[in-house]
Amino acid sequence: IYANKKASQSLDYSHEELLQLKVHDIDPHFPASRWLEHWNEIRHLETKTIQSEHQTKHGRIFPVEITINHLNIDSTEIHCVFVRDITEQKEIEKKLKQSEERFRLTLDATSHGMWDRNFENDKTFYGFNWASSLGYSDQDLEDGTITWQGLLHPDDKEHALKALHDHFKGKTEHYSAEFRLLNSRGSWQWTLARGKVVERDDNNMPKRFIGIHTNISKRKEAERQLKENAEKVFCLGDVVGYG
Repeated sequence: IYANKKASQSLDYSHEELLQLKVHDIDPHFPASRWLEHWNEIRHLETKTIQSEHQTKHGRIFPVEITINHLNIDSTEIHCVFVRDITEQKEIEKKLKQSEERFRLTLDATSHGMWDRNFENDKTFYGFNWASSLGYSDQDLEDGTITWQGLLHPDDKEHALKALHDHFKGKTEHYSAEFRLLNSRGSWQWTLARGKVVERDDNNMPKRFIGIHTNISKRKEAERQLKENAEKVFCLGDVVGYG
């Protein structure tokens, strides 16, 4: 029953043409058969904001954000709809996603595994190397067969979790901890974990936590050998010879 000038311009229809159209004529994702269900849903909710796409008279499709309001004016029910072209927003989101993917790939390629934890949906993204560096498969991660805490050496759990919680509380600028993880061969693999909470909410609680794992087993073995050699030298220094 009404469309403003901006609606006509964005869809390339004249005002008269636009008033002859139905929703499904401009929204390729909205079939005519869905109208009754849609009407009843908005009548119940009274207002709703969704994202979809609109198609112009000449076939160009562009993304939109639609705010739908169900109104009752003089016993007549109507939908008052505001539409916003979000093409620029979607382009920015696409570039951010590509940038984030490159960032994740870089972290993954330069470490023995990376993680990206989202506290809002309680989901963690693991890089390609996280499971494979320990001899496990990605399916083991997805199935929940392996977890970081489940693989932690019992003697390392307390200090590893303390370092983690201290960082979450903002006591440390970065998270860093050395601990042993059980690999698929049944042996303990020394790991250096480094990370940082990159996003917090208004209450300073972590929203996003990113970090990497590095296999330091060779370094730990070298340290052990150096310590043993030092102890041997010390013992030899106590030997007294007689001629």
